[in-house]
Amino acid sequence: MPVNYTFGFQYHSPWGDLSLDNQLINGNYGGKSTKDMKFHLIRAGWELPLANHFIARCSSIIPLKLSTSSLGNLSLPYPGFDLTLGAGYLWKNIAIDAAIFGDPGKSYVQQKAKIGSMISVSFKY
Repeated sequence: MPVNYTFGFQYHSPWGDLSLDNQLINGNYGGKSTKDMKFHLIRAGWELPLANHFIARCSSIIPLKLSTSSLGNLSLPYPGFDLTLGAGYLWKNIAIDAAIFGDPGKSYVQQKAKIGSMISVSFKY
């Protein structure tokens, strides 16, 4: 099973929260025949609280290394990185989030930039 190491920093500023993460995913996967994988990603994000419980978000994932023993070195089609734009609403114990993002999985398979989206509702208890 792959091991995921993430080291990051976050800075709270008057212009919002800025974050920078360094993520390493390394290890084996597969069923009957074990395969190796090595991923090294840099993630950067910005989150800006707005009035009335709204939050604006923007982030990017920059792959420095994507490789598996079965597929070799992987590369994403142009622009070669993921960009996400999102918004959220926090009210008491409920968080509603929506995002539009570059989908790296679909982009790799189809070898052209693909856009994805998601909406989530979370309850804290």
